[in-house]
Amino acid sequence: MYKNRNSVYEGHINMYPPQQQQMNRNPTTGTTDIKSESNNFLPYAVEDFETRDSVSSVYVSPTSASMVHSVPGHELQNLQETPPVPAEAQFPSFTSPPKSFEFTTHASPNMSHSKEDENDRPLSEFSEEALKFYKVYQTTINDALSFTPEIQLAWCEILLEYAFKPNFLSRYSINAKKLKRELTPQEREKNKATLLEHALKVLTKLLKMKYPPAIYLMGTLYSQQPYLDIDQEAIVPKNDVKALEYYRLAAKLGNADGCYRAGVSYEYGRGVPAGISRRDCLLKAVQYYETGVPLSREQTGSTCSMYKLGIFQLNGLIDEETGTVIVGQDVVSAVQWFEKATENENIASPQALFELAKIYEYDTLPPHIQQNLKSSHIPQDPVMALELYIKCACKCNYPLAQWKLGHCYEFGELNLPFSPAKSLAWYRLAATAKPRGNAMAMMSLSGWYLTGYPGILLPSDAEAFAWAARAAQAASGRLAKAEYGLGIFYEHGIGCDRDLNKALNHFNRAARLGHRRAIERLTIEQQ
Repeated sequence: MYKNRNSVYEGHINMYPPQQQQMNRNPTTGTTDIKSESNNFLPYAVEDFETRDSVSSVYVSPTSASMVHSVPGHELQNLQETPPVPAEAQFPSFTSPPKSFEFTTHASPNMSHSKEDENDRPLSEFSEEALKFYKVYQTTINDALSFTPEIQLAWCEILLEYAFKPNFLSRYSINAKKLKRELTPQEREKNKATLLEHALKVLTKLLKMKYPPAIYLMGTLYSQQPYLDIDQEAIVPKNDVKALEYYRLAAKLGNADGCYRAGVSYEYGRGVPAGISRRDCLLKAVQYYETGVPLSREQTGSTCSMYKLGIFQLNGLIDEETGTVIVGQDVVSAVQWFEKATENENIASPQALFELAKIYEYDTLPPHIQQNLKSSHIPQDPVMALELYIKCACKCNYPLAQWKLGHCYEFGELNLPFSPAKSLAWYRLAATAKPRGNAMAMMSLSGWYLTGYPGILLPSDAEAFAWAARAAQAASGRLAKAEYGLGIFYEHGIGCDRDLNKALNHFNRAARLGHRRAIERLTIEQQ
């Protein structure tokens, strides 16, 4: 039975919309027509799948009554010890995929299979990433009659990710088949569109079921902050308002990741209703973070919310417009939040681990926080700090911690020896991390290439300039050190053509970001 379902699935997957597909099918390719009654044997005929009336079996319902009742969206709830889940966003009607989901695909003769091709190519010929895809595909096939949300979301996620893997698209079909030849660029684009089309159809079905992780995924696509390794701009246009709607709904349904992202949206004013005050936004953010903490021991949103609450208590949170204290400073509670956020290694917050390391290091913290730590009997401990930085860099693969180790090896800090080779290695690891690389590490590499080191690295002005330019781009113009550095490069023509106008432009950017030397230079020139 599963073999029949599998073979029918191969023909079905390229049949959206069916009318257009029939018009474009090439009868000489060996692709057999799929009869409509055969749809019952598909892993799930997406268009025909009956939406469940209830999703109570899909996720764990909140135990607190306050977590299942909506709060009027226009009323800000008072900050409580256990805050209620904020109001549910208006849930969109999913009668059909949004227009931005629409893809027109055609069956490629090179991506279809005749009866002669029914025997799969040996799995030994598959690449490692193709084997991963094959396993998820087979699990989806076996879930044909159930449409288990967890399994289908995993299928949706891998389709989205692999739609942006050129090597896979050139050699494999959506049916986990290895193709006889490499596809042309045009054929590869059709293959990509097929994967995206089906992923979004599955996602739409999960949204109709109000499956919380799928709702959260939709929010990440609209905010263009996906947890998947994808080119989000190629899927849906950025829309922070819609993103917040999905995050709020995911939070309403007990999703810790949704709570965290909703909190971030309110904290930074992304997609929030017009007219809401900064104070109210901050209060909402705290509510969402506090709500997300106890919801899940398996979602990183829970530990990320702990990290946020720890940061608020480490520094205090004040509304600058009104002077209202949103969260009072309490370094002891901050440390407790950071420790709690790093207890479970599977979902540990690397940011919290990094902050704990900074706390035990002391030296990089503002003087008033150092004093508060001393007053609270939290001692300086360089050994513990280094241990936490190493754990954060290696186990969590956190680029900022990797940059920190490179910095320590460059300047011999935290009892580490001076080692140019190790410093360069850690900087390069951080600078090339996905998705954008660490801008601080890029600037550090720029410095190493500017000077070089005998026996380790030859100096290169061109490389020094290139890494500084990458740093400015990676930081989206928000790293003062990178802007000032580029000003110097352009002013003196180091690794680039001398351009005083560009130099002045970068000095101005650095000054606006508070760079002391840039401000001094501009002040002198204006006198």
